[in-house]
Amino acid sequence: MRAAIIFVLGILFIVGCSSTELERLKETSNADHIGKITKIDTDGNRILVNELITNNDTSAIWLSIVDDTELLDSEGNTINFRDFKKGKLLEVWNSGGGFLSEPRQATAAKVILLK
Repeated sequence: MRAAIIFVLGILFIVGCSSTELERLKETSNADHIGKITKIDTDGNRILVNELITNNDTSAIWLSIVDDTELLDSEGNTINFRDFKKGKLLEVWNSGGGFLSEPRQATAAKVILLK
């Protein structure tokens, strides 16, 4: 029982810290989307991102990665699509308009993988 309580408190701490980190990034970044990867579609070469909209309000968006998409890590080094992992934090700039669907869809011009 004690282990279960510690586990639940640990999860709540992790979730709380990530929300704060996302909020801080949202205030300082000019990216079109900031969020965490929740799913990776290797066949479609796209990632599903749960992005922070305001405070605790989030929204999902599929971001397509194309040949022209610039993929970087937080230090500016070039990365590959295979470097994307579920739960990783990223910033994304669109290459134009998106599609109004549920979840929304857009093509990424630039992605910076933060964690």
